[in-house]
Amino acid sequence: MPASRGSSATVPASDRRRWSFSSWAGYLLTLPAVVAFIVFVAYPLAHTVLLSLYAWSPIHPAKLYVGLGNFRELFSDPNFAVAARNNGWFILLSLLIQMPLGLLLAIGLNSTLRRHRLLRTAFFAPFVLPVVAVGLVWQLIYEPNLGALNSLLHALGWEQFASGWLGDPVLAIFAVIAVSCWRYVGFHMMILLAGLQSIPEELYEAARIDGAGPWRQFTHITLPCLRRVLLVDALLITVGSIKIFDLVQVMTGGGPGFASDVLATFMYRTAFTYWRMGYSAAIAVVMLVLTLALTVAYIRLTGKEEYTPTVRRTYRLRQAWVRLAAACGRFVPSVRREPQSPRATEWVELPRAQDADDSSEAADTEQSDASHVPHRPRRPTLWLGRVGPVIQDTVMLLLAAVFILPIVWSLVSAFKPLNELLLKPWALPQSWAWSNFVTAWNGGVGRFLLNSAIVTAITVIVMLLLAMPAAYALARLRLRGGAIIFGIILGGILVPVHAAVLPLYQLSSSLGISGWAAILGPYIAFCIPLAVLLLRAYFAEVPQELLDAALIDGAGHVRILWSVFAPIARPAIATVAVFQAAWVWNELLFAMVFISDKTRMTLPVGLLSFQGEHSVDWSVVMAGVALAMLPVLALYLVFQRHVVKGLTAGAVK
Repeated sequence: MPASRGSSATVPASDRRRWSFSSWAGYLLTLPAVVAFIVFVAYPLAHTVLLSLYAWSPIHPAKLYVGLGNFRELFSDPNFAVAARNNGWFILLSLLIQMPLGLLLAIGLNSTLRRHRLLRTAFFAPFVLPVVAVGLVWQLIYEPNLGALNSLLHALGWEQFASGWLGDPVLAIFAVIAVSCWRYVGFHMMILLAGLQSIPEELYEAARIDGAGPWRQFTHITLPCLRRVLLVDALLITVGSIKIFDLVQVMTGGGPGFASDVLATFMYRTAFTYWRMGYSAAIAVVMLVLTLALTVAYIRLTGKEEYTPTVRRTYRLRQAWVRLAAACGRFVPSVRREPQSPRATEWVELPRAQDADDSSEAADTEQSDASHVPHRPRRPTLWLGRVGPVIQDTVMLLLAAVFILPIVWSLVSAFKPLNELLLKPWALPQSWAWSNFVTAWNGGVGRFLLNSAIVTAITVIVMLLLAMPAAYALARLRLRGGAIIFGIILGGILVPVHAAVLPLYQLSSSLGISGWAAILGPYIAFCIPLAVLLLRAYFAEVPQELLDAALIDGAGHVRILWSVFAPIARPAIATVAVFQAAWVWNELLFAMVFISDKTRMTLPVGLLSFQGEHSVDWSVVMAGVALAMLPVLALYLVFQRHVVKGLTAGAVK
């Protein structure tokens, strides 16, 4: 009787020992990351669901079981309805503004020209700025009496459009949404730009040979090929709109009244103003369910779209154009029968299409015709004629001016005395008030910058020390249950940080922990899932021969990780470090909850505290904002190539 597959009779003893050693080594390498994830993500998530079934507060610690009472009250609460409606507005308007505008910018700037690289930098700059700094700048711009926006409207003779903006119950949420779109359009432009650059140029070339104009290329090539990227981008916008907290908290605090509350600010206010922890936990559970439900819906939609008749017709059209391009001897995708997905297309070099019976003269004529195919840039354009590129670049320049103007205005305002800032917000300083920066630095901004640098450095270093071994084990070692472990860790990407705040606050209060000790653990744990996802993808691409050679030389897996895989994956490690550092640098919710000592405040919560102390002196506040913005802008300008490469590479993957 033959031995069953996988039994000990069919596996040599040496292979079984190697399997056993690799498995144990893999489990040990993943253990620290898994433990951190369970303690600071999985446990708080489960505990939040449990807390939502009780009525309790720190003032009255005894918990009263109410079952689904919090949810019944929640769905009949008009303030919850307002917050949910505002999140709906965030989702709808962000999808209608950020995606189309991001796509327009990506198409218009999809080239290697220096001026287009500069314009991409201008559009992406708002995304790298500290969120609190952005909120404070726009708070002054929206100021109803002496703010820059109303002053500009009065100067243009449009007084009828001047408004209270953030103080208007109807307009407040839309004013915040406008700032959110201004900040994130550049980010979505980069994601869509990565998708555009992954479309084979041969498709556009074949379409031009076939006589297709720019609009037909856009509708029949660009949009179908970007279908999956657009769905992923829509998912990012939707989930981000549900999780939005910091910008609303800084600009309005949910006011006036509850008019601009979103679910996250309503949850925070309920927990730490009214001390209704159980009710706040119910709000966090609703946010979690919404996030997971929309994510699952997008995933199913992404999976089904590959098999729709529209996509099949698109690929038939692509096949026809590919055959035409093959006649020109280009590098084109091999034509297959009914490809089931864009990834099913394999790139090969096809020989020049030439019938064996054709005469040499006909072949020479064909080659001559192919050589006269005009070379055009990769990027499609929506304008026709010779003046099209000029008009296109002019439009991009004007849009870039709109995006960069608030940043320049805030930096210039930092040098103005208070009376000049309020009376002449758009004029250049008549006297440069360098003392504003001295006051801001002595007021604590320097300390806040140092604190954020220390917290960010500790978080990123520890996160990499935990995530890299786990990513290596999940990518290269044969682990029983490895897919389950990876799926559990990956689920942390979808978990809103708000869902973990209340259990961690309860735990830290009972243990007497506050300050950095209370935030470092959650920061590290919430950074691990994305780091494991990206690093695992890069580690999986390292040639197997390198791993086998190192094992033959007697190297252990730890040495192999740090001596072989880490140097090869250095760009991926840098990308992970940069983007996780940006999240930690800007994180506000945990900092507001756990840090009360001003000497320990990080930059986001420190700037809010600084603004409260100098609320009547906006010139000093703008100097503090400038001190917070300038280091980040300088680092971005120095490392922008690596940041953009990392962002686009991650988007394509």
